[in-house]
Amino acid sequence: MTDRKEETRKIVRFALLGVTVTVLELIVFYLFNLFLSNVPAQGASYAVGAVYSYLLHRRFTFKTKSKIISAEFVRFLIVNGISLILGMAAMFVLTDVMHIMGTPLKDLASKAIAMFSTTICNYIGNRLWVFKATEEDTADKTEDTAAD
Repeated sequence: MTDRKEETRKIVRFALLGVTVTVLELIVFYLFNLFLSNVPAQGASYAVGAVYSYLLHRRFTFKTKSKIISAEFVRFLIVNGISLILGMAAMFVLTDVMHIMGTPLKDLASKAIAMFSTTICNYIGNRLWVFKATEEDTADKTEDTAAD
């Protein structure tokens, strides 16, 4: 399989799993937003989505086979910390600066826009740093594709 085809597959898997993460985050945001303002609800829902995202993307999107995940998880937390700050800044601008808030629909629309801004940051960080293929993973994939 060519590198381009594999990269396309990763992007498609990232997007499909991202839909499930998005749905989970929106539900959690809505529930937290019943008791918290938008920015703390954004942070809480993002944290829940990040853990779920790590587990799914590690297994299905990037198919990481390494046994040691502590350093990988720390890198994931760093990338998601940057994305969290980006998402919370977007939520702040949308709700507190531009005043797009007041109803659950407007709050969810602001959340969706904030999530879009974090998706690009997450894919690039996850693909190039967090789940970067090791030499062993690359060798395993080469053997797997040769057998196909």
